[in-house]
Amino acid sequence: MSEFDKLPGAIITAAAEVYGVSVEDVMSDSRKRSIAEARQMAMFLCHEKTLLDITDIGIVFGRKHPTVIHTIRKVEGMLEFDRLTKRNYELITERLK
Repeated sequence: MSEFDKLPGAIITAAAEVYGVSVEDVMSDSRKRSIAEARQMAMFLCHEKTLLDITDIGIVFGRKHPTVIHTIRKVEGMLEFDRLTKRNYELITERLK
């Protein structure tokens, strides 16, 4: 198993911790805001920090390819304008070091 195989799990765990939800919540279909935001950030970071392509990220999270693309674009926009999202991004990436 390569380091990149482990990284999605580390990202999901870090996102769950920062957002105060469980890993199971992040991987669920829940639409509760805190859970959805944790999941979206984890998907974005998997896109940014791993070698996984969009399809593979969808497989990891049980989502379809268009959902992953929408999520990435949404988080990119939120990082630009939302301080809390940016702070959570920084906290998660710090945990991944």
